[in-house]
Amino acid sequence: MVLAFALLVLFWGSAFSVVKVSLEYSPPMIFAGLRTLMGGLAILLVAVAWGESPHLRRDWPIFVLLAAFNVVFFFGFQTLAILYLPSGTAAVLEYLQPMLVGLLAWMVLGESLSLAKIVGLVLGFSGIVAVSAGSILGKISPVGVAFGVGSAFSWALGTVFVKRYEARVSTMWAVAIPFVIGGTVLTLFGFDIE
Repeated sequence: MVLAFALLVLFWGSAFSVVKVSLEYSPPMIFAGLRTLMGGLAILLVAVAWGESPHLRRDWPIFVLLAAFNVVFFFGFQTLAILYLPSGTAAVLEYLQPMLVGLLAWMVLGESLSLAKIVGLVLGFSGIVAVSAGSILGKISPVGVAFGVGSAFSWALGTVFVKRYEARVSTMWAVAIPFVIGGTVLTLFGFDIE
């Protein structure tokens, strides 16, 4: 279990640096699209083997919503943030997401906000502001900061919508179908702007 957790931290933590280097060799939206499309196809194979029905006729609006927030906007903005910012700064900005999830879960899902949650949200937000202050001083790209915040906001909305529909949609299908749809959209968009 400890090894699995250590590998998760290693792979997750290195992803931003890998994306930064990869963007030197690939157009941003094509890169974002192909990486999400390949991941979606791999998960799609697992979902098909798992044997559950995706209930496409009933749940297609949910899949489209998740594709928009969890793939197209999240990975699209994330890739652009990494393009314009140092990878570490982009990673920190993207982790505005947990604070936004706390607020959106309260506003959209009606979850309670305890004093401990409020203190955590304020402290987390303060850290993000401290990291982003360089954009005001001209040391880092304000456009990159905007993309990073947009990515975090989109991811937060997607997370709240996953929670809202988790009893209705299988987790495998809630990842596989949106990644295939979103990856296709990003890839086509990338080729269209090239």
